[in-house]
Order: sequence, then structure tokens, then C-alpha cells
Amino acid sequence: MQDLSPYAAPQSSLEPAPVAPAQLKVLSLKGRIGRLRYMAWMTATVLPPVLIGMLGTFAMKGIAQSLASSVLVIVVSIAVLVVTVPLNVQRLHDIGWSGWLFLLTFVPGVNSVFPFIMICAPGKKDSNRYGPPPPPNSLAVKVLATLWFIVMALVLLAAITGRFNLLKS
Repeated sequence: MQDLSPYAAPQSSLEPAPVAPAQLKVLSLKGRIGRLRYMAWMTATVLPPVLIGMLGTFAMKGIAQSLASSVLVIVVSIAVLVVTVPLNVQRLHDIGWSGWLFLLTFVPGVNSVFPFIMICAPGKKDSNRYGPPPPPNSLAVKVLATLWFIVMALVLLAAITGRFNLLKS
């Protein structure tokens, strides 16, 4: 029998128990999402509507084009909001901030900087008050996040070249 002295060294480990990653819940306002997965989901939610809108613009002419494109824009905008608002809230949760800070994206001036803060700010590695850490990234997430960087570089390039073209005329 072991001596149960009150002065004996503790037998338990002082290391925190490993935390299992959480399941991803895309349309939930609870939980967390990492930077790469956030960029991948933003690419997956924003790029297809842009491509559909471009195809719709080239395919129709006249009044039918304006009516159909207006309805399409409204429907697509609602669908994109339904998906992106929870993703933005989860991204803020991963950083350790309240999801209500997403409303800052509607403030002029702040809305041009705040998305980059959300992408650049690292998430907490351990659990925080919003839940356990997000799951590890798959290859598809890494590919879509890379595509996001390519699209942003093309948008920046188009903006720069368009600006220079405006200055020449």
C-alpha cells in the first residue's frame, strides 16, 4: 500500500489537457474559423456570383437585361450575406473579439481596412470563450485561399491600370 502523506508530491500532470478541434458550422454565429479557411470560404462565396453576373450581363440585351440583372443582384446579394455574415462573426471569434464588431464593416473608412485586419490578425491557438480551436486546414482550403490571393492581386492590378488609364485621358 502506498503512503498517502499530505506532503507527497502531486501525482497528476500539470499540463493542460489537449483540446480537440471544433467542427465547422458554416451558417452558425457560434464557433471559430481560421484565416485560411475564412479566405477560402470568401473565395467560394463571392467568386461564383461575380462570374454569374458577368455571364448574365453578356448574355442579355436591353430591358430584359436590366430587369433580370436587378433581380439577380438582389437574390445573389441576399445569398452572399446569409453565408458571409456568420463566417465574419466566426472569424472575429477566432481572434477573440465579439462578433458584433462585424458591424464596423458598414462604417465608411473603417470598411476598407477592417477586412484586412480580420485576415491578418492571428487566431488564438487554444480554446477561448467562443469555443475550441478550428479544425486543421485541408488541401482544398489551402488551394482556395491561394486563389483568393490571386484574385485580390488581379483586382489590385486592374484598379491600378484603370487608374492610370483615367489619368491619360
